[in-house]
Amino acid sequence: MISKKILILFLLLILTITSVSASEDIDSLQTISSNADSQNDNIMISDNTYEINDENYNNYFDSDGKINTNVNDGDTIKLGNLTDKQLIINKSITITKINSNDILTNSMIKLIQGSDNSIITGINIRNNEYTKFITLIELNNANNVTLSNLTLNTTSPTKYTILINSSENVTISHSNFMKSDHNIININATSSSPNLSVIYCEFSHNTLINIISEDLVKIEKNSSDFKAKFSYPFSPLSNYQIIFKINGVEYKRTTDSEGVARIAINLVPGNYTVESIHPLTGTSKNNTITVLPRIIENYDLEKYYKNNSQYIIKVLDDQGNPAKANETVTFNINGVLYNRTTNETGHAKLNINLNPGEYVITSNYKNCKCSNKINVLPIIVENYDLEKYYKNNSQYIIKVLDDQGNPAKANETVTFNINGVLYNRTTNETGHAKLNINLQAGNYIITADYKGYQISNEIKIKPILTADNLTKKYGTTDQFEAKLVDGKGNPLSNKNITFNIHGVFYNRTTDNDGIARLNINLMAGEYIITSMYENDASISNKITITP
Repeated sequence: MISKKILILFLLLILTITSVSASEDIDSLQTISSNADSQNDNIMISDNTYEINDENYNNYFDSDGKINTNVNDGDTIKLGNLTDKQLIINKSITITKINSNDILTNSMIKLIQGSDNSIITGINIRNNEYTKFITLIELNNANNVTLSNLTLNTTSPTKYTILINSSENVTISHSNFMKSDHNIININATSSSPNLSVIYCEFSHNTLINIISEDLVKIEKNSSDFKAKFSYPFSPLSNYQIIFKINGVEYKRTTDSEGVARIAINLVPGNYTVESIHPLTGTSKNNTITVLPRIIENYDLEKYYKNNSQYIIKVLDDQGNPAKANETVTFNINGVLYNRTTNETGHAKLNINLNPGEYVITSNYKNCKCSNKINVLPIIVENYDLEKYYKNNSQYIIKVLDDQGNPAKANETVTFNINGVLYNRTTNETGHAKLNINLQAGNYIITADYKGYQISNEIKIKPILTADNLTKKYGTTDQFEAKLVDGKGNPLSNKNITFNIHGVFYNRTTDNDGIARLNINLMAGEYIITSMYENDASISNKITITP
């Protein structure tokens, strides 16, 4: 009986020594909890056990790192050496290692919904460089999970080791959380009770890996830039390339020692969305960039020719205040550049003395541009081409307007130029000016001038007396015919037409069709015949008589 007690005591002594030596394998490493509850050492190993390493990892995990259906609740996974792997678990399983020196390098174990009551024990995980798996162990909606005898180590002093998010009743015991300098990482752990070794880690993923940025409102092309601060556990993400995405275009920038990346905003006025993308997690944050125009109070202008209306804009300084006086603004209209200076309110003005028409004016101030439409309206209207018969009552009539587009008052002077002769006429009470047209038949250009504005129209005067050249053989009875019409083009009958041929005058009377006829009994040869009617209407034709 005594020998049995001695044997039991001997076995207990061996177990105690073994436990101490296992704890001291990590040299000067410190633990953030001890005296674990005995229930944490009772790890259940199910009937199905799988050994996983780099070679067969893909047999158990898909391309996204999710465990496949071959593993069920209650199974055990033993991990060998794995590098750059992600193990996403949604089963209630036990995870341990194959051999004591097996290490997960730059890898992550993530327990998600469905992994309640899982156990992770005896795992060595190390991160020795910046990788996409900056979480060594993450619990997300995984409850009643036990973590024991873990060695979580990182040579990057700013990487965190364990993340517990939206999970309850997580037990951590006999575990070492290390940096390369062997200092304990402070994870703000608190005990559930002073007498228990159960530790609850109560920090959020978003507070550790963060993008701090604010919406930006800026004046066009001032020095304000958009900036975002990138962090990951316990320090800024310094000297790291990040991505800003604006308008679908990606821009790469490098963070400074404070983890801040900046991008100059040289966009035209408008609202934009900027997406800041964290390089380690791929998470992003959206902000709004509002670019305010540096040129304001710019409006389309409609004016009458050479009235007092001006094109006016207001320009701002970098802070959005009115620009100081004597700042240079360049206007471009109709291909001509004009420099103007601001007044004390930041306004710049340009007189518009162009002919009627539609124009685009572009204003340029400190390489900020805006464009507007300029519509110059005519002050001579109701001007139409005129087609009339010789010396009928039709007149060339126009209407002139004042600076506001109203009919000009009576007795305003308008100058007409036709066939090189100038005629001054005055407006009536409706703003109309008229000119009688008594020119010979033909085509003319008439130009009207009012206050320097000129317009032109075509005047076509049709003859009231017409005839065709005649070619006849000597001795035939062919006659020369001339036709007379009134001012509306209707035939005139019983009117006297005088013919002059070879110095001899002949009077003939028009018939019902307005035609007067003359017998030609001349010798063979060429003759000029002139037909004449009252009001100086006359035409000349050629008569050719062949032998």
